Amino acid sequence: MQVIGEAVLLMLLILRYCMLLRFFPSVYRFFILFQKSVRVSLYYLMIFVPIGLSTVFFANTLYSPYVEGYSTWVKSGMSFVVREPCDSLCWDGGVLQTALC
Repeated sequence: MQVIGEAVLLMLLILRYCMLLRFFPSVYRFFILFQKSVRVSLYYLMIFVPIGLSTVFFANTLYSPYVEGYSTWVKSGMSFVVREPCDSLCWDGGVLQTALC
């Protein structure tokens, strides 16, 4: 717990130092640029986070009885984020399975 407190204190000190640097015109322009880019990034995330969550939902709904990688919500989310190499889906006797290369 002490390590977390020290990390928070260090973060606040660095943030305070950065706020004092805003008095320099070039740093102030960078802060304005950074503020605008963060705002645009948040709009971007507002569009694509629901799309990603719906993709995980549909993958879990469709493939959870057939594929081990989609059997739980956590595994479905991890399969959306992390891709195993040479992993593909194939039909084997009417059952959907994962086939490794």
